[in-house]
This record gives sequence, structure tokens and C-alpha cells, in this order.
Amino acid sequence: YDSVYLKTQFFEDYLNGTWREPQHVKRTPLRAVKKDDSLKGTMLMYTPLDNIIPSPYATIAFSGNDVYSKDINNIVYAKNARRTRLLQFAVDDTVSYQPQLQKTYLKDLTDLPTSLKQPLAKIASEIFVDEMTPYDKTLFLQEYFRQNFKYTLNVNFQANEEDLLEMIREKKPAYCSYFATAMTLLLRAEGIPARVAVGFLSQEGTTASKDRLLVRVRHAHAWTEVLLPIENPLTKIVESKWMLFDPTPSISMHQVINQSSSRLNVLADKL
Repeated sequence: YDSVYLKTQFFEDYLNGTWREPQHVKRTPLRAVKKDDSLKGTMLMYTPLDNIIPSPYATIAFSGNDVYSKDINNIVYAKNARRTRLLQFAVDDTVSYQPQLQKTYLKDLTDLPTSLKQPLAKIASEIFVDEMTPYDKTLFLQEYFRQNFKYTLNVNFQANEEDLLEMIREKKPAYCSYFATAMTLLLRAEGIPARVAVGFLSQEGTTASKDRLLVRVRHAHAWTEVLLPIENPLTKIVESKWMLFDPTPSISMHQVINQSSSRLNVLADKL
């Protein structure tokens, strides 16, 4: 793999520029990694994030000097907070399909503030074609942001409803959390369940080994998760599945981050 998304949180409830994290989500024990797990990896953590373990998608097992659990949204937790950890994990994408979700929950995933419903519906009508499937719309919208917007850390507007609408209409440069929010809300305006996820995105390989990726604090990132009907290859039944989409213009993002990192490195050398 030449990149990795490690998820730490997700957000479903938006109100005027602020996403709120669900509380008291049920957790289930996570089994230890087995020898016959087909896809395994090793993670070395130097930075404590309370008891949250940044984890790849479709994690099915975790081994380390602790007890681990996972909630239904694939957030992994350790029982104890530690500064350093040596972990082994296993992933299996075939088990990441969702059971039948309650209609009230699906409604929450398409919910919008009243003041945003009409403006976002108008913008969406100018972007999408009626014949598009939910998957087509999601993929098209991801590319719409990547091709028509630029990444910057110097944003001079807020993420509230008014400024967010202006950002979309005028294609203002922004950073990842703005793009993830904009894409999520536009999909909701089309009745497509979506939410924002945060964590880390790294494409930085280590010099010692090409099969390792280095994840730094500056790789913190936000993206969009979309609940789409996908055929389960095991059951051949169409089921719901959370799928990752990243609307942030990646080329300009990496240029900005690398430039910022270079300036920090120069400053550090002078200290």
C-alpha cells in the first residue's frame, strides 16, 4: 500500500459549523490476531491518544499488551492509556457490511438544518444528473471537489452554514474538514446517508524500509464516509456498507503540507 487511512473518530450531527460526536456507542471485545488471518500488519505508536487506537478500516483483530474493543463504527479502543504501544492488527473487508439499520438512524444520516435544505438542493441540482445512482453521485462529487477546488491552510472564513455555502458556490480554497463537511452535506441533500470521519492519512514511506509508512501528527485528516448499497461477495446479497471517499484535492494538499514541514524543519535546525 502506498497510503493508509487510520480512523479515530466520526461525526454525524451537524449544526452551524460544528459536528458532534455520538456518545455512549456500544463496544464489543476485539479478538487477538490469529496465525491464519490473511492480511496482517504491525503498528508502533509513540503518541498517546487517550485510549483510542488509530486503526485501518475493516479491522477484525488487535494484539498488544492490553485489552481491545471496537464499536460498530470501527473505532478501536484500548482498556488502558499508554504512551507507547507495539501492536499487531488484522483486517478483512468482507466482514464490514452493515446489518439492517433502523429507519430512524438512516433518517439521522440524511438530516440537514432547515436553513441548508433548499440552498444545498439547488447546488446539488447543478452538479448531478438525475440518472446517476447514489454511488455515481458520490464518486462524481468526490472528483468535483478534487478538480475544482484547491487546498490551503489559510482559510479566512468559518465553517458555519452561510460561509460553507459561499465556499461551495465560489469554489473557495479550504482544507480537509471543510471539504469533508461540504461533501457530506451535499450528499445528504440528495438523500444519501453520509457522515464525517477523522484520523490520519499518510503517504510518507520510511527511508529504512519501503514497506512501512510513517504517520505523523501533521498527517491528521478528515474525509467522508458514505453508506451505499453494495453486493456482499460472500452472500451475493446487496447490503449497506460504509465506504470511504476523500474530496480533498490531494496534490495541492501534499504540496502545502510538505512546504509547511520544510519550514518547520529549518526552524528546528536553528534552535
